[in-house]
Amino acid sequence: MLQKALAVYKKVVGISHINTAAACNTICPILQDMGETNEALKYFRRALAIHRQILGEDHEDTGRVMITLEWSSTTKMILKERCKCCKKCLAIRINALGEDHADTAESYNNIGSTMYAMNELERALTMTERALAVEVKVLGEGHPVTAISYNKNIGKILYTIGDLDAALDICIRSNKDRHDHHYANTGMTIITQA
Repeated sequence: MLQKALAVYKKVVGISHINTAAACNTICPILQDMGETNEALKYFRRALAIHRQILGEDHEDTGRVMITLEWSSTTKMILKERCKCCKKCLAIRINALGEDHADTAESYNNIGSTMYAMNELERALTMTERALAVEVKVLGEGHPVTAISYNKNIGKILYTIGDLDAALDICIRSNKDRHDHHYANTGMTIITQA
């Protein structure tokens, strides 16, 4: 069905149209999930080329396309390409939005997650810690996104490295922050027995 939509876009608006790029971008993760990594990479590259041609290398939407390669494929070729694109997207976001922005933090996390998948754990930890620093500054310590960075990102990396005490501390802190944030925002109080 998506390939039919892509054919229509190519026919109606042409091969170098932003809607054609969007159709290519939508097909990419589906092909990856089907195990068609090389075919997915072709569609990804086509979408990225159209965005670069129409919007330019440093446009925010071009940056967003750069990070669409899904995590489901762990081939080295895909991961290296994704890492390169995530770094470029980070540069675009820093230039367009500044260092202290939630989307910039997301880019740091994307690089960290890619490096984690490549088993570059120390570099992954550095990137996710940078993301966390931005999230704490922009969103606050108790924000759910910040809690996810503690738990899912940093905690997972520390656990994989083998620093189990630090991983446990991070996960406990994350759950406490998430719990405190939830009840602070709902107006509910918890009754505890002394």
